[in-house]
Amino acid sequence: MPPEPSTIYSSADEFLNHLRLAHKKSITLIQSNPNKEFQKILEEKVAQYGLGKLDNSTISSHNYIVSELWKSIKDILPDEILNNLDGVIAVGAIDNMAVNAFCSKSSEGYIAVAINTGLIALLNKLSKITIATLDPSFIRYCNRGLESEISSKDLITWKLEVCEHYRQTGHPLGPQIHLHKNGDVLHARQLHVWETYVLCHEIGHILCNHLDNKSFIFNNPSLGMASTLIENRFHQMESEADLIGYILLRKFFHKKLSGSTSNQMEKVDDRELFSHLISLFDLFYLLGASQSKSHPHPLDRLCDIALNVYGKQVEQILFNSYENHELLAELFEKPLIAANSNLNEILSNAPRV
Repeated sequence: MPPEPSTIYSSADEFLNHLRLAHKKSITLIQSNPNKEFQKILEEKVAQYGLGKLDNSTISSHNYIVSELWKSIKDILPDEILNNLDGVIAVGAIDNMAVNAFCSKSSEGYIAVAINTGLIALLNKLSKITIATLDPSFIRYCNRGLESEISSKDLITWKLEVCEHYRQTGHPLGPQIHLHKNGDVLHARQLHVWETYVLCHEIGHILCNHLDNKSFIFNNPSLGMASTLIENRFHQMESEADLIGYILLRKFFHKKLSGSTSNQMEKVDDRELFSHLISLFDLFYLLGASQSKSHPHPLDRLCDIALNVYGKQVEQILFNSYENHELLAELFEKPLIAANSNLNEILSNAPRV
């Protein structure tokens, strides 16, 4: 049962756990069970890649993923911001089909950031399909046919099918695919960027103080009068969270994934990172996001990031590339360097929680 309106939370973790109870709608009730061959390969990979014991609990494994992402993001947050969040915030996964990701603030001032296990499963499936589309020979196993007979056209069709099914039902169902090791490397890197950006975007809302702006929130009596963001209702709010989120993502990517030792983060090459962001926002579009009076089009959001980080020329090429795909190659034919030299300053000057 959801907590009573009079609930008083004594910690951020307790607040997050109450959110889990209030939003529980188990993915495990609808998620397709992997067949024996798929499961055998999965167990082999877990052992081969040193991932530890396979956890068959969806919420436990996904909560571990989100918790590890948050640890990585905390490592690149400015000390002043991190100190302000210490003891105030809890981040984790919730087992729910009705939401993708959100942040809430209790009347006591505790903040919870939650990511839907269904969204995590969806991104994992779509990332594998996206990588396999580039080269179907990456496929080691697929439950829909012989690997040697699967084409890029098939994979594109399945990608659209998965997105449409999730858009209609919230269920991350579709083909069960395993990739060979070289494909797994590309998949893991892309998926890590996608998942991290989703979390960085939510952290961006918090750093922009959106949870304290009454125009952006609604009160939920069943959660002890907690305030929850009304996602995607305001262009300004989304643009601010996108920019802060991408600045965090750049710091994470270059320090954690690329191992950059440069102290000048504005001078690093963002081509790989930005290509992953483009593919993620393309998925947002396929999942049903479109421009309306209530929220911005995914392309507009992507172009806003490009404008604020890389400048007008890159933003214009990106925008035009959706009519002329050849322009995308022009965008990536040379290093993509941030034109805005104030990115670290923007993050450091983010409003305090």
